[in-house]
Amino acid sequence: MAEIQKISYANKQYGDLWTAQEANDVKSVVNANADILAGQKTQLDTLSNDFDTISKQHAQNTQKLNTLVADNVRQVFLTQSEYDTLAAKGGIEDDVLYNIYEE
Repeated sequence: MAEIQKISYANKQYGDLWTAQEANDVKSVVNANADILAGQKTQLDTLSNDFDTISKQHAQNTQKLNTLVADNVRQVFLTQSEYDTLAAKGGIEDDVLYNIYEE
């Protein structure tokens, strides 16, 4: 990537001449910086589109996961002591989502 440029000729004072070369230097610096900014805008637009795509995919995945959980995962709601008792008896099942109430 090109570097941002600055105008490099010496500061002018009242009555100093402004040469064609200095005018061309200004034009060159402004145009080069405009090209850099245009490139950065293109990159930002691409990143924005990528982010939108990822965000939409994330929303779809979240919805699919919620549907999967609702349709396929059995849920049990119980207290911590009820869960501990179930665990002590070896009754914890791998395909069950255990939700512990706060006491």
